[in-house]
Amino acid sequence: MKETKKKKNGLLDRMIDIVLICFAVGVVFTIVAVVHEKYPKKSSTSQTTASVSSSAATEEPEVDEKYITRYSNVISDGSDSENSGSIFYLELNENDSTYKEYLKAGKSKSEIDHGTYERTQEAIETVDKNNTKNKLYFMDSYLISENALFEGEVPKGKKFKMTFTNEAEGESKVVLKFKKDGTYTQNVVRYAASLDGSDTQNASEGTYERKGDWIYRKKDDGTEMMPLMIYKGQLCTSYYKLESKAQILS
Repeated sequence: MKETKKKKNGLLDRMIDIVLICFAVGVVFTIVAVVHEKYPKKSSTSQTTASVSSSAATEEPEVDEKYITRYSNVISDGSDSENSGSIFYLELNENDSTYKEYLKAGKSKSEIDHGTYERTQEAIETVDKNNTKNKLYFMDSYLISENALFEGEVPKGKKFKMTFTNEAEGESKVVLKFKKDGTYTQNVVRYAASLDGSDTQNASEGTYERKGDWIYRKKDDGTEMMPLMIYKGQLCTSYYKLESKAQILS
């Protein structure tokens, strides 16, 4: 009995020692934690900052400008692109036959599309990131998007009566009516706000004048609209203008 009692007492003493040690360790860790929180090490902070900095996204490397042919997109959809402060650009990399389309508003620049392209005698044929194809026809220093051409053929003469419609599925519908008296009406319905911040609906009316392959319009309030282009008898309200040509094409 004495031996058994002694073993029990010995076991109890050990348990008490373990509890005291754990308590002591806990106190030490608590003190260290408080001190560390109150007086953090500078080297630790610097190391953390360096780690965050090193993991930050790197900017895309600039492409050599000598390979870039650049076009700007002039929009004529009832809003004045100059007043909107934003403009679309198309960049063709003549070195690897890739392209990028981006929107620039002030100093901000956002990519909205990219893909590959092929030059033919009459057009730039693009295939975007979703494998969607488009043709941009050459006309002097302009590119005419096949998707921007209106249904119907433009009559000859400076003044005419005709209604044109262009509908981009899921995006917008534009209806343009020209009258023999030299006036026009335009109605634009967008199914969502456009990238340049334009409203979902836009209507205008005024006068027009045709000069060759261009139709110039002026609203009733005196505001001049972006000119409309006529490409092979079809009306076009959106086109790209050449800004700069790649050196390897010169």
